[in-house]
Amino acid sequence: MTLSKSEQEKIAARISQEILFDEILNTIRDNISRETLERIHLLTRKDLFNIENTYNLHIDSVRHKVDSVSVESWVTEMKENSNDSVIRIYKKQGECDSNLSDLQKDDFLFAIMNDAQLNILKKYGKDCICIDTESYCNAWCDVMGPVPFRLFDSWYTDRAWRKNVKEKIENPDKQSYAYKVVRTLMEERDNIAFNRMIYQAITYMINDPNLKDFGKISSKLENLRNRHKAESALKGSQIYEEDGY
Repeated sequence: MTLSKSEQEKIAARISQEILFDEILNTIRDNISRETLERIHLLTRKDLFNIENTYNLHIDSVRHKVDSVSVESWVTEMKENSNDSVIRIYKKQGECDSNLSDLQKDDFLFAIMNDAQLNILKKYGKDCICIDTESYCNAWCDVMGPVPFRLFDSWYTDRAWRKNVKEKIENPDKQSYAYKVVRTLMEERDNIAFNRMIYQAITYMINDPNLKDFGKISSKLENLRNRHKAESALKGSQIYEEDGY
C-alpha cells in the first residue's frame, strides 16, 4: 500500500509549515477509529523524510551534513539570539569544561529543556525519569544494571507496533487488522473489557497463519497488559495530571 498523491501533498503542506514530525504523526494517529484504518495510519518518520525529500522541503535546523557541525551552528545561534534559551548544557567532544569536572575530554553532553520541563524535573526527578528514546534506558542499564520495571510511553509503543506490522505481516488487510487491534487495546481504559479483548486477540492471532510471526505475538500483547496495569496505577496521580500522560 502507498500513500495517494493527495495524502502526500497534504503532509508536504504540513511539513512546509515547519510542523514537527512527531506532531504530524500524533495528529494522524488521533484520527484512527475502530471502524476504519488506512495506509496513512501506518505512517512512519521515514515516510515523512521521503516526502520532505520528494517535495524539496528542508528545515533550517539542518545546517550541515555533518551532525556535529549542524548542532554547533544551531547552538551558537540559539545562544546569540535568544534571551530565554532552552539550551541548559552544551559540552563539545574533545574539549574540557571546568564546570563539568566529572566529564572526560572525549565526553559529549547536550541538554535541551524549557522552563516547564525543568520545573517538572526538579520536582519529580528524584522519584522517576521519563525519556522518549531508548538510548537513555540502554545507557542506564549498561552503567547501573537491569531495571526491575520499565514502562514504555505511548509514542514509543506505537512506533514499535507500526514497524512490526510492516515488517512481520505481508498481507495488507492483515496489517490493517493487527494494527487496529493493538491500537484499540492501547486505548481501552476499562480493565474488564481490556482483559476480554486481549485474550480474544491473542487467541485469534496465534491461530492465524498470517499473524504467527507478528513479533512473538503473545509475549508482545502481554506487554500491553503490563502497560495497561501501570497506566491504571498512574491515573489520578499528581505527576500524571501535571505532565499529561
